[in-house]
Amino acid sequence: MLSRPPHAATVVGSGPNGLAAALVLARAGVKVTVVEAADTAGGGLRSSTDTHGVRHDHCATTFPLAQASPFFREFGQALAGHGLELATAPVDAVHVLDTTRSATLHTSVVDTAAGLPGTDGRIWQAFFGPLGDRADRAAKVTDEFLRPILHVPRHPLLFAGFGVQAGLPASWSWGRFRSPEARALLAGIMAHAFTPLNLPGSSAAGTLLTVAGHAHGWPVAVGGSQSMADAMLAELAALGGSVVTGMQVTDVSQVSGADVLLLDTSVEDAARILG
Repeated sequence: MLSRPPHAATVVGSGPNGLAAALVLARAGVKVTVVEAADTAGGGLRSSTDTHGVRHDHCATTFPLAQASPFFREFGQALAGHGLELATAPVDAVHVLDTTRSATLHTSVVDTAAGLPGTDGRIWQAFFGPLGDRADRAAKVTDEFLRPILHVPRHPLLFAGFGVQAGLPASWSWGRFRSPEARALLAGIMAHAFTPLNLPGSSAAGTLLTVAGHAHGWPVAVGGSQSMADAMLAELAALGGSVVTGMQVTDVSQVSGADVLLLDTSVEDAARILG
């Protein structure tokens, strides 16, 4: 533990996690500097019009956890004050198999289940209904999921119900369904784990995203994902923080002097920076 409260912090990387960390520190009174290698801050939240004049997102385009995460519950009003507007629709995602078949993730668990062939609708509703049919349940599950892995759950029974599903390999989760439509829909969502989908726990990310979708939809940022980055940057500036772009950090000596150093980078880049 620090012997005194930190006075200054440097955050390397201006992706959503880096900006969120910077805002939390800045609101606590810490002088924050964010350092970004690219010429534009935002990381996966960047948008541009470099494709035939059409504004498009480079990476993230929907925000399933926006209304359930502790960060947005704390900063959502401030970000809205800087122009961030989130929009939702009754349909969150569609997985197209071919010219005649597709599967649709509706915000409604009932509507999603109704669109799946055979018995898969009943299986889907039993799988996601108990957690996804109420926004307050989804928020509690998200609170638990986003905390450190080793902790005493605040909502043990609810989180246990989530854990039973989330602890499975993703391949087991979609394997309970019979139709290609249901399997493809769930597999597409669970691929967000970015890990081999036959490993235990690889269902966790996809289960959480689906639960969040059924609880309150998958919002998008009006004007593109850059709108979210811009709102976060505006709030950081309002709190006295600053951002340096176009600076590639390759060694920890470049960012020494702060009480706190946070690396919003890949593991490999962090290892290089720290030597």
